[in-house]
Amino acid sequence: MKKTIFLFVLASICLISTGQSDYYFPSAKEFNNKVTSPWEYLGYNIGNHHTRYDLIVDYMKTLSEQSDRVDLEIFGYTEELRPQIILTITSPSIRKNLEEIKINHLELAKGNKGKISGQDDIPVIIQLGFNVHGNEASGGEASLLAAYYLAASEEDEMRIILENSIIFIEPVLNPDGRDRFASWANMNRGNTPVSDPSDREHSEDWPGGRTNHYWFDLNRDWLPLSQVESRNRIKRYHKWLPNVITDHHEMGTNSTFFFEPTKKGSENPIVTSENYTTLNNLFAKEFAEALNEINHYYDSGSSFDNLYPGYGSSYGDVHGGLALLFEQASSRGLVQETDLGYDLKYRLGIRNQLFAALTTVRTAVSKQAMLNDYMRRFYNDALIEAKKDPIEAYVFGDINDPNRTRYFIELLLMHGIEVWRNNEDITKDGLKFTAGESWFVPTKQSQYKMVKTMFETSLNFNDSLFYDATAWALVYSYGIPFAALEKIAGGERISKIPEADITEPGYSDYGYIFNWSDYNAARALYYIQDKGLRTRAAWDQFSIETPGGLKEFSRGSVFIPVQYQDVSLKEVHNIIVEAALLTEINIFPITGSVTAAGPWIGNGSFRAIKKPEVLMLTGDGVSSSSAGALWHLFDTRLVMPVTKVDISRFNRINLNDYTTLLLPSGGYNNLSEQGIKKINEWIINGGNLISIGYTFRYLVNSKIANVKFDSRRPDLPSERIDYDKIRQETRKHSIGGIFCEADLDISHPLGFGYNDRKITVYRNHNLFVEKDEGAASNVMVYTNHPLISGFITAENIEKMKNSVSLMSLSKGRGNICIFVDDPVFRGCWYGTNKLLMNAVFFGPEI
Repeated sequence: MKKTIFLFVLASICLISTGQSDYYFPSAKEFNNKVTSPWEYLGYNIGNHHTRYDLIVDYMKTLSEQSDRVDLEIFGYTEELRPQIILTITSPSIRKNLEEIKINHLELAKGNKGKISGQDDIPVIIQLGFNVHGNEASGGEASLLAAYYLAASEEDEMRIILENSIIFIEPVLNPDGRDRFASWANMNRGNTPVSDPSDREHSEDWPGGRTNHYWFDLNRDWLPLSQVESRNRIKRYHKWLPNVITDHHEMGTNSTFFFEPTKKGSENPIVTSENYTTLNNLFAKEFAEALNEINHYYDSGSSFDNLYPGYGSSYGDVHGGLALLFEQASSRGLVQETDLGYDLKYRLGIRNQLFAALTTVRTAVSKQAMLNDYMRRFYNDALIEAKKDPIEAYVFGDINDPNRTRYFIELLLMHGIEVWRNNEDITKDGLKFTAGESWFVPTKQSQYKMVKTMFETSLNFNDSLFYDATAWALVYSYGIPFAALEKIAGGERISKIPEADITEPGYSDYGYIFNWSDYNAARALYYIQDKGLRTRAAWDQFSIETPGGLKEFSRGSVFIPVQYQDVSLKEVHNIIVEAALLTEINIFPITGSVTAAGPWIGNGSFRAIKKPEVLMLTGDGVSSSSAGALWHLFDTRLVMPVTKVDISRFNRINLNDYTTLLLPSGGYNNLSEQGIKKINEWIINGGNLISIGYTFRYLVNSKIANVKFDSRRPDLPSERIDYDKIRQETRKHSIGGIFCEADLDISHPLGFGYNDRKITVYRNHNLFVEKDEGAASNVMVYTNHPLISGFITAENIEKMKNSVSLMSLSKGRGNICIFVDDPVFRGCWYGTNKLLMNAVFFGPEI
């Protein structure tokens, strides 16, 4: 009996092995039998189950143990502590000389100045990246097969590939999201596949598996680097600067397969046209032939774009490489019906992703010399452009907010951009930059393209339909004062983020104060409040003598009295010291109430500020990306708990336990009449409601707030239009993502801590809010010349002028803060984050 079972299992494995190999590797016959295949290791056919991430990791470890071609590296950990892994696959002889080859390869990034030995013979560096969106899972499975083929194939072509390339495989760029989706798909599948799109297997619960732990889209995070996964990845990326980078995605079920080039006219203007024409078309021809061989349909050149440099399929383009996007129709489960008349199977998507990856490898190896030469010329041309550029440097810095400046410096350094400390006092464009407290970025550096990416606006476009943002100069999102210099300043280059210039607070038996203008002030305030200390905030500006001399303090600056606390004077001092060192801000001891200017410390303009208790609604109807950005801000920057409650549970919550109700952008149609009544009564009795993005429309419809707005798109021209032009005419008015200038009332509590009325705001919608009749309700209003960067039609600019971006409405004893535009978008809007912080801490006192 045991012998019978053994023979049955053995026969089953042989059947699996033969079927899998023939399907995924139809032309490959010779494999090293000492290397275990993924279907043998996992015990099931690839495509019949969604493989958990830990099993993907374990299999890749097995390959590294069984094959002398493979190394496995853990280069970081996700928020949920899953290892971020990458395989290095090459010949044993190259493996012995990786460090030397890396140094030689990086010389290409110095252009003609590089000390390059045998440029044509440098192995081409290929990085295959899969599954950045967790629920686009076919790429993760394809990575198993690609790694196996490269590790085990004994075909003649493999020797050529391995001797002329170094191949990196990152099997899953979003491990946390993949496991969320894999668990959902596996627990909702049956033994009998269900292809009906309405089945639970194909419709994930909120927030879905697309995003990471904080519900961020990691495919938009290559530039902002707000997430730990991206920071880990970019650190490793710059150690190698691959020649070719792939980015494997999925799209709608009723699509086919897409590969680059993307839509003509939507290319990044700072990237050489050679990338988008010569290189893309060269590879596209090979992709077409590969898919023809397996009789699969495909598309290219008609959609998507390479404009925004923060995609996985565009970041490499700005670094002398060729970044390639693949989009496979998604089964979102094991099988799903399509309107093309067939059932789309998971394994078909896996095979297409595999063929695209292996074709990329073959083509890159065949064009090894061309790709190396392209990288060298890319950087050499960049240095030539920099030499011709009349701008020699960008100087920047905010003397009132050193920590926000430090965070921007950190971002620049992570992207490999040279940063120098400025040693001269500079006045430019009405801005003053103090020696030792400001910084500059020279344009004459190999990262010239990235310098322009960070500092230069975009106003001229060859197209009017875009996939995503059309503005990305992050110096604006950080709200950092900066100026372009025609003559470079004196200074020294820095290699790490500058240390905070703080002094440990001395002892006081009277009180302590700190300035609200620093980005970290809100974190310090919450830390102090959470330790049980009572706090007050200034509703007016003042200056006072401190141990560091006479200091000026902005509105919102915090006073912590020593008297009337529930702990000893010594314990108060200990808490203050902890807060200062932890948040890296200066907190000053004072000895009395007398100020040099402005209200005295004992004046009524110093108002008691209660510790915030924040409730945020989540679940169906709420934008997970909006909620995630808010959660991330509270959790990582304020280090402050926010209670997340799904709308379905809202009626069971006692709102009186919270000072603030936070509504991320969303529809909220699932809120019951009872819930609406509860919110209204809570606000009237002193509650603080914060609305983000589209949510204000729901507040209007449910009569919680009265806001007038215009959401109409401009009418089509009256003259006749051909049918194929209508889409272009209507969709061009969509605002995909632009930077705009607004005027902020810095005397309003929502504007506390800001020193300049002009502020940059991110806008990505077509809702234009009219001014409220309340004299001080319109806290932030767009200027008469609002556009800073990005594409917007003239009709929409007219609507935007003098419309409202931030509104504060009183209701009973409570307040409603309406953020028409998201102040925490994608985790990189440091310049508007403080607006939300103000709404949380000061909103209840407005």
